[in-house]
Amino acid sequence: APLYNNGAKADYSYQDATPLFTDCYYRIKAVSQSGLIQYSAKVKVEALNLPPLISVYPNPVINREMNLVFINKPKGIYDIKITNNLGQVMYTGEVVVSTIIDNKKISLVNLKTAGIYQLAISAQDGSTNSLRQILVK
Repeated sequence: APLYNNGAKADYSYQDATPLFTDCYYRIKAVSQSGLIQYSAKVKVEALNLPPLISVYPNPVINREMNLVFINKPKGIYDIKITNNLGQVMYTGEVVVSTIIDNKKISLVNLKTAGIYQLAISAQDGSTNSLRQILVK
């Protein structure tokens, strides 16, 4: 924001880095040189309506680390299982999802062989939320 604005038009923008999944209200606080505080009218920004999603990146997995991003998924414990093409379990673990957008870093240092693997992510109730192939380089 311009300090000591000379009265000319000034444009402002702000991007909320952590938008909520509920309606949000914003207003601007302005402080004059004399210390007078004024507030703008409130502006309503409607909530994001994202479908539930689990995203895997990067794919192909680099340096044996991958990220799982849980978007708009129920809070709780999710089981992670990675199998090879023979059906052998190569990795098991769990993550706790506690926010609307939750990024979890998974270390796959025990996967010694590059290749295509099956990734299964299951919720506490046993339902499979995600089943996809990942490529480990």
